[in-house]
Amino acid sequence: MVRIHPVALRVPVGLRVGLVRGPDNTIEEALRSFGIDVHPLEERSLARASLDDYDTILIGSRALLRRKHDLVPQTDRFVSYARGGKHLVVLYHKAQEFNRDATSVRLAPFPIELGRERVTREDAPIEVLEPRHHVMSAPNHIGPGDWDGWVQERGLYFPAKYDSRYSELLSIQELPMEELAAVEATPRMLRFAPQRGALLAARCGRGSYVYCALVIHRQLRAFHAGAARLLVNMVTPPDWRVFR
Repeated sequence: MVRIHPVALRVPVGLRVGLVRGPDNTIEEALRSFGIDVHPLEERSLARASLDDYDTILIGSRALLRRKHDLVPQTDRFVSYARGGKHLVVLYHKAQEFNRDATSVRLAPFPIELGRERVTREDAPIEVLEPRHHVMSAPNHIGPGDWDGWVQERGLYFPAKYDSRYSELLSIQELPMEELAAVEATPRMLRFAPQRGALLAARCGRGSYVYCALVIHRQLRAFHAGAARLLVNMVTPPDWRVFR
């Protein structure tokens, strides 16, 4: 039996997305179901492709785990694509996959250093810091209800350090929890600082960039409408004007 889940959603008309797949295909399937033109960039096609054929390039969650051997040499090419006037979106990675090291991996126009922090409570409070930013407002308005009903967790491997040229779009407050302690000890409440690096955006050159540490794919598997709207907003270039 086919399950149909209607979603109130505006999508960009004519948008071409080049997708570098991670280990999970949920994002690709969702974008196709919304009627967005998605072109997978596998190793051979990426080597031959003109990136300028695409309005947006989306690097899937942990794609550097799956394809480090061919993606690492392409990182400068992706950043140049964004600086040249296009839109680059990167979904979450682990620190050892993303951070600059001996292999010079940094899939970002300005410095970002990923850490190990995560927000494990799926109901952790979220504050939108820049409600007028295009990721929060176009083509879909992201409101308080879009954060309700998430599953498993909010996000993981949040950026620990990042350049001031990034706009912090969200603040996520992990809820207090009891510290695990010996039976005879009195447990104490652990309190956490807000995470402000879950969703970062920047203008770079003539183009734009988004880094997202939210677990969007898990929400899409649960047919979460708010996650669908946020995904569409993220892949839409800020100057796109034609929607349906």
